[in-house]
Amino acid sequence: MNFPPISQAVPSVHAPTTELVRPAPAAPASSSSAAALGDLLASPPGAALGRPWAEPPAAEPVWLPALRPAARSESWDPSGTGHRLLSTFLTGCSPQTIRAYRQDLADFARFAGATTPAEAAQRLLGEGAGPANELAWRYQAELRRRGRAAATVNRRLAALRSLIKLARTLRLVGWSLEVEGLKSEPYRDTRGPGTAGFRRLLEQLASRSDAKGLRDGALLRLLFDLGLRRSEVVRLDLADWDREAGTLAVLGKGRTAKVALTLPPPTQAALERWLAARGHYGGVGPHRGRCPRRAAFQPSSGSAHAPALR
Repeated sequence: MNFPPISQAVPSVHAPTTELVRPAPAAPASSSSAAALGDLLASPPGAALGRPWAEPPAAEPVWLPALRPAARSESWDPSGTGHRLLSTFLTGCSPQTIRAYRQDLADFARFAGATTPAEAAQRLLGEGAGPANELAWRYQAELRRRGRAAATVNRRLAALRSLIKLARTLRLVGWSLEVEGLKSEPYRDTRGPGTAGFRRLLEQLASRSDAKGLRDGALLRLLFDLGLRRSEVVRLDLADWDREAGTLAVLGKGRTAKVALTLPPPTQAALERWLAARGHYGGVGPHRGRCPRRAAFQPSSGSAHAPALR
């Protein structure tokens, strides 16, 4: 049996690929088929299948949780919302924080023409996103016109933003205040006296034995040795001092419970000298927790040093 040569049976590997898979040329579309295609595209959907065309139903809007309008029940009373919001806003705050918030919100109430902070909060909630932000912006401009420091402006605006943030959390509004604070710069030196200055102050007090000198020495030791704030020192009570354990219970900033801090021996000695000069406090040791609440750095009513220390 005779076979053809390989060169005739198998195409050359060097032959162009297009020669092996070249598609057949497409036939030109006739004018009648083109017209039919145009009519199909121009006809309404469903006409080619013989069914009538109907508009699809409108889609239900999808609200994001943060943008959903606040749902209000039939019993919702707009007149009491500001009061309830303000009461909830101040719940759990320290007395100092409550006092500062009330002062800031009272100032905003005077600017907004409201008689109380609760009424001002109610008006702010009822304004809506745009007018409320405009009101906050004009309040910022008014504070700047009065010459208030940047820290004061920022604190009062922060109070308004926090109030509206709580209202948004409670689904009373679906917007927030976006008025930012001012750029503040340090305006005083807060580095303190340093170790050398602290030692010079101790040297000045070492030569004094009067009650005021003893009190100032105890204050200085507490401020420097324990790193306490001024407000933390003046809030100390006799019951905060555990003489036997050598600790002092301090309510720090932003805390809800006091923390026992260990007193260094020099600080413990300075505190004992001052309390001995201060006078008796009922004969009950404060370490037993039965001492009445009395300021540790105020003289007792029967102390002979009371007039000089008031």
